[in-house]
Amino acid sequence: MRPTIVTAAGPGLPFGLLWASAAASHIAIRHAPPWQWAGAPPGSPAAFPLALAAILVTAWAALLTVAATGPLTRWLPARPGLALTTAAISGFAAMAADMTIFALLGSKLASTPGTLAPIPVTAAAIASLTRFTLSRRATQRCLAARASVA
Repeated sequence: MRPTIVTAAGPGLPFGLLWASAAASHIAIRHAPPWQWAGAPPGSPAAFPLALAAILVTAWAALLTVAATGPLTRWLPARPGLALTTAAISGFAAMAADMTIFALLGSKLASTPGTLAPIPVTAAAIASLTRFTLSRRATQRCLAARASVA
């Protein structure tokens, strides 16, 4: 369960910085919400709040999983599937955040091709694809273990 959390939520900040550097290569970032940035992708009014929601769900599910598998278990009720469920939720939410960011990237590339710097975008995409694949595997293991426990 904790490896799922490390895979899903652990690299969130570095990957976010990679995506921010990729976006900064073209988008004029101002003191405004991301969907109001000059040059923001067309689908950003819906995609940015979805990505934020997925990131928040990942963080809260990761914290709950850590609480359900650590020393706090003495104060939590005995529920054998709780940690497996929250770990799976964290993995799904991390995958949803990655897919939302890829949708934003696709809409940006479709609306104005060739405007983003290829090296930061490629590095961020490779990192997110790797996390997506590892999160999918870890989430499947959690769900399989949960099915055998329940």
